Amino acid sequence: MGLVDAGDQLASDAVFRITTALHQHPEWQVIYTDEDSLTSDSQHVNPHLKPDFNLDYLRSLPYIGGLMLCRRSLFQALGGFDPEREGAEDYDLLLRAWEHLEHTGAGESAIGHVSGVLYHRAQGSGHTRKNIPEILAAGQAALQAHFDRLGIAAQVQPGPFPPSFRVRWPLPQNKPLVSILIPTRDQLPMLQRCIESVIEKTRYPAYEILIIDNDSSAGDAVRYLAAIDERKAELGDRLRVIRTPGPFNFSAMNNTAARAARGEYLLLLNNDTAALHDDWLDEMMSHAVRPDVGVVGAKLLFPDGRIQHAGVILGIRGPAEHPFIGRPPEDRGYFGRAQLVQDLSAVTGACLLVRKSVFEQVGGLDEKDLKVSYSDIDLCLKVRQAGLRVVFDPYALLMHEGSASQNGKVEQKPDEAKQARFAAERQVMYDRWLPLLARDPAYNRHLSLATTEFQLDDQACLAWDPDWRPRPRVLVHPADREGCGEYRIIAPMRALNRAGRTQGWETMRLFDPAEMERIQPDSLVVQRQMEWPQIEALERHARHSKAFRVFELDDLITNLPLKSVHRQHIHKDIAKRFRKAAGLCNRLVVATEPLRQAYADYCDEVVVCPNYLEAARWGELRPARAERSRLRVGWAGGIGHAGDLELIADVVRETASTVDWIFFGMCPDSLKDVVHEFHPGIPLDQYAPKLASLDLDLAVAPLEHNAFNEAKSHLRLLEYGVLGYPVICTDIVPYQGDFPVTRVANRFRDWTRAILDAAADPAALRAQGDALRDKVLAEWMLEDHLDTWVAAWTR
Repeated sequence: MGLVDAGDQLASDAVFRITTALHQHPEWQVIYTDEDSLTSDSQHVNPHLKPDFNLDYLRSLPYIGGLMLCRRSLFQALGGFDPEREGAEDYDLLLRAWEHLEHTGAGESAIGHVSGVLYHRAQGSGHTRKNIPEILAAGQAALQAHFDRLGIAAQVQPGPFPPSFRVRWPLPQNKPLVSILIPTRDQLPMLQRCIESVIEKTRYPAYEILIIDNDSSAGDAVRYLAAIDERKAELGDRLRVIRTPGPFNFSAMNNTAARAARGEYLLLLNNDTAALHDDWLDEMMSHAVRPDVGVVGAKLLFPDGRIQHAGVILGIRGPAEHPFIGRPPEDRGYFGRAQLVQDLSAVTGACLLVRKSVFEQVGGLDEKDLKVSYSDIDLCLKVRQAGLRVVFDPYALLMHEGSASQNGKVEQKPDEAKQARFAAERQVMYDRWLPLLARDPAYNRHLSLATTEFQLDDQACLAWDPDWRPRPRVLVHPADREGCGEYRIIAPMRALNRAGRTQGWETMRLFDPAEMERIQPDSLVVQRQMEWPQIEALERHARHSKAFRVFELDDLITNLPLKSVHRQHIHKDIAKRFRKAAGLCNRLVVATEPLRQAYADYCDEVVVCPNYLEAARWGELRPARAERSRLRVGWAGGIGHAGDLELIADVVRETASTVDWIFFGMCPDSLKDVVHEFHPGIPLDQYAPKLASLDLDLAVAPLEHNAFNEAKSHLRLLEYGVLGYPVICTDIVPYQGDFPVTRVANRFRDWTRAILDAAADPAALRAQGDALRDKVLAEWMLEDHLDTWVAAWTR
């Protein structure tokens, strides 16, 4: 059964997506989807991309709304909608469904979320005649009834904005003891502020403070800590110092203090924090005492009032990151998530409350592999793995400067050592938690992992259903948007997708491990990725991704000609970089046999995949072949061919009185006075029709004899040939074979004679051009060789 408001619309694939989900998840009893708003002029706005089922968020906001499906058997068991809850009947039904599923043992796993905007809510739609205040009151009453049925003495109040709620959870009469653990080294003013704020602004009566000192050496700090030690009996153990000498190890410091703590609950609190309101610990404890909760986190503000922490989202810009960071304190965040209590996968250890028994059950903080970074995230994930909730409570408000230990040189290591330690700890998180980092249940998979702003991902492949693989999933990274990238990566990917041979995606952006885990490509194809950050990305892929890795190269990159303008931009250690990058891949794909021979030992497998032309771009182009008295002889190329053009510079001058020379892309200044037309370079997507518009009677393709050119492909012959241009070219390996072209030695007289002879017989030239076009169309069109590319790019 489904509930849909009158006037609203379903997405065209909604029924298919939901039916598929039901087949994949027969345990689901209730299903909800994402939605957006449909304006009167049919514009889709304000997409609400929801988390997976989130009980505390639901108790803060009726976020599911829109399209909700309920199995008939469950709907009947619940007695259907309650007429007394009109205006909030769907909210009430869902709360009662959760109660029923919990009671029967099905649990929250029986409430499924089909991610994707499948429901379009018409603005102003609805199925009740009640006014807004009455609808809000109905929702509050439904939630209060939910707690009453559960026997929980919680009070439901209006939330910070309609239609949100604030739930006041009860505290037990006998307040459990909380041990507040504060790691520190020196930085006395900060430590004093933290401790004094706790003492002055904590209404909750049952707590002790453990200062965890890590080799403080500053005189003021040493005296302060010694004074506390001396007054131990007077303070009644409510304020103590725990000594943890040795290298800075945040995790070990807290673990040591936890063993010495007398409290039933542990509050990890950074020394650069300060309490702002006296109810902060009451708030956190009201959640911590709930039997289904394992960890509680607070909302933290920078000293200037901007948000520093409003929860943690996994996989964003690394293993985890804070959303809403830097926003004003009153900012609601994405659909209220900066202001509402909700279940999250993790919260920061800067202010983290956990039951001591749970802390010990999961092994505390990882002091071996996560000494400084991410141990708090790891702790939260272990607690969730144990079946308990991690709750973010925005009503517990503290100040937090952030990174005070790093900024204050608390970790006394050289910067390089810190970076190495941090990188190693990132790898530990990826090794341990990668599937979860990629798909945080508190974060919709259609939202980007590249930003903390809850934005739609601009890389559609990252939102693909990991289980939907109708064909090989291929991710390709071109080196550029120019010729190399177009012919070797972009065009083949485009053609393969168009033919339905691959489920492919082409992008210039390097994905991090969590993003790679989202897409889970069968193959990863990278072209000329030889900057160190690109090589480091390949190392991460080799470690964390199961994708078959292919390195693509179409030039003898380690041996550029001396006259090449690109030579100055090539790294001196390019061979080392290339060998490293190719060695991280399973296969090296090159364009020619000489390249395969040159790089045979750079990778375990080296295969040749020749260049082809995409028929969709080239196949229908034909020059006009207008009648004229002088032949139009042309050359096309870029600045990298300066040395090649030098071969025929004198030939151009010698023959300029007989033929009209047309240069496209680049023309040396020394030839501009004899060239009839010069056409500057244009965007690549306009290149093919522009080359056809030149209406050449003859095209030339000179190449210097050097190792770089000997390893090149016949691409220029294909471009000229598919247009029916006859070709005179250098007699060199790339242009040899059975192409019907005129090959000459790189001598002035040979080039001059060939051009003048061609000019004397235009009919023969056209016949040669037709023969070359037929050859290219018959044997060298990309769409006819997709099997070759599939074989080159896949396992």
